[in-house]
Amino acid sequence: MKLLWNMQAACREASWPYAAVNGFGFDLTYSDLFRFRDYSWLNDNALRAFTVYLARYKNNITMMLPPTDEETAKQKDSDSCGIFVCRFFWSCVSDAAPSDVSAKGLTKLRWSMLHAILKMKRK
Repeated sequence: MKLLWNMQAACREASWPYAAVNGFGFDLTYSDLFRFRDYSWLNDNALRAFTVYLARYKNNITMMLPPTDEETAKQKDSDSCGIFVCRFFWSCVSDAAPSDVSAKGLTKLRWSMLHAILKMKRK
């Protein structure tokens, strides 16, 4: 019986996939944020949520950097294109953008992006 009550409490306090995530200015649900897991394409709402996170840098000072001789990162799978786009824009606005693009690095990048979205102060 205790198991049943614990299960009820867990369900009552859970974040359901279609529960709204408020404060972004558009309809965003937790199911949109589940798109940050491995082997999953980012949908439009996930990309928009990350751009809201990047918008906090819009008033920072703009500076021009000389081109480097580093080779650019290349996508090696079919489901990380959105991650590479977000990483590119993140690196344009912040020095804190992750630079590791290995398989483990992309997984960490997905989690970093999700963490940044969930922890940001919303309106």
